[in-house]
Amino acid sequence: MNDALTLPFVVSVDYTSKHRDGDGIGTGVADRGDPYTYAHREKKFEAKVGGGVEKKINTGGLIGAALYYHYLQGREDQSFNNPGWPYLYSYEGFPLHKEHRVEMKFAGEWELTPSVALRMGLNPFYGWVVAHDFKQSSVENFTDDISSDGYAWGINASLGGTVKFSRFALEPFINGGYRSLRLEGDGDQRNGTGLITGFRKIDQNRSEWSIGGGFSILFDL
Repeated sequence: MNDALTLPFVVSVDYTSKHRDGDGIGTGVADRGDPYTYAHREKKFEAKVGGGVEKKINTGGLIGAALYYHYLQGREDQSFNNPGWPYLYSYEGFPLHKEHRVEMKFAGEWELTPSVALRMGLNPFYGWVVAHDFKQSSVENFTDDISSDGYAWGINASLGGTVKFSRFALEPFINGGYRSLRLEGDGDQRNGTGLITGFRKIDQNRSEWSIGGGFSILFDL
């Protein structure tokens, strides 16, 4: 917009596909020595769009804020097979996860002295989990089908800076965050004829803490 005011924006799309296969020998009492095969497929899709404002301040630093919409979708499929029985477990959509998330980003940079600058960031988010589905089937022709939904939220904070010397600069940083996931739902178990043989209910709570840090060295050649 001008020398002091910038309006950044971003549009991004990410897609990841991973395939894993393996085999081995069973070690349990009932299947010791039996061969097993394993297959795992994982697919993830994410899209993000948003923007914000960044402004220079008179002290020689910057302040910024942004708002983003983030869509997340992921699916995993796993199967275990023992051709000798045969004995098969299949986890379809383990799980199928869809989430709409709103993210905010706040950032600041201050020049304390000509050779020392301080930076900080704060990134909270809130997400609506519209689908978190789990399916499981076995060779006995029993199938579990459970659907749940809920919400997720979290926050990440970072602090770093730059210390300049005559021929190089150090840029240390630390960051930490917290994430929480809450899901509730229900489903049923059916036999091979489609008859309901039981009901299922899920109530899942998960919390995660993270902390990290490091530094980079910039040489003036």
